[in-house]
Amino acid sequence: MRPHEFLAGATPASRYQPSARDYPARLPAIEYSTHFVIKRITNAGTFRFHHKLLFLPNTLKQLPVGLEEVDDGLWSIYFCNVLLARLDERDYTLRD
Repeated sequence: MRPHEFLAGATPASRYQPSARDYPARLPAIEYSTHFVIKRITNAGTFRFHHKLLFLPNTLKQLPVGLEEVDDGLWSIYFCNVLLARLDERDYTLRD
């Protein structure tokens, strides 16, 4: 089905219906387990880890990420429950 066939000549605004679900006015705080190392992303999209400056997307600015050591010198970087990258402490590179 083509987009113009779906609307059958109607405007998108005429098809709009508000969600029946209630949404909170404010989202709950992001929390991580106690074994995570928490870092807040700066406005430039950076955070410091062991005196090194590392970059993540600045879309995460002012939000906390959690680092979890999964092996000796290998860290998983999470935003909430989403794995963003792996950090290898030996060369401070971020990997998928």
